[in-house]
Amino acid sequence: GGVTWQFQVGRLNKEFSVYVPDLLFFGGSTTVSQQRSVAFQSGCLMKLLKILGVERCAMVGFSYGGMVAFKMAELYPELVTCLVISGSVIAMTDSINQSVIKKFGISSSADLLLPTTVKDQKALLSVACYKKIWLPNFLHKDFLEVMFNNREERGELLAALVE
Repeated sequence: GGVTWQFQVGRLNKEFSVYVPDLLFFGGSTTVSQQRSVAFQSGCLMKLLKILGVERCAMVGFSYGGMVAFKMAELYPELVTCLVISGSVIAMTDSINQSVIKKFGISSSADLLLPTTVKDQKALLSVACYKKIWLPNFLHKDFLEVMFNNREERGELLAALVE
């Protein structure tokens, strides 16, 4: 969570109470539960917000976090006042998944979304960014280590999106 939002939090924190949770398997958050659904992530986040005493909030989400925010609004309409979503869909459907596979000539969405090599990381960035970004390979390697830890569990999260 923190890496994605580090530049926005300082500005937003001047006017709002800002919470930047690590979703399960993003950052340091893990679980012994076998559940990997977006609804499970949303339930965990709801429990956290209750503990913090949050009664109403705006949800801001990017990519997978956007799907969790959409699910939060669906499951807890009394909590979520508004949504700000970027780089996400409401839900990953089989048709979206098949379109991605066909468009990029890959065997599964995981091939694109969970890169294992610098080459794969560059391919993901080329899809995610409007303008081509050049970065030295050592930064791509660092990014792979930081952003794609818990690879097995993230694969399970991805698989749960299309079930």
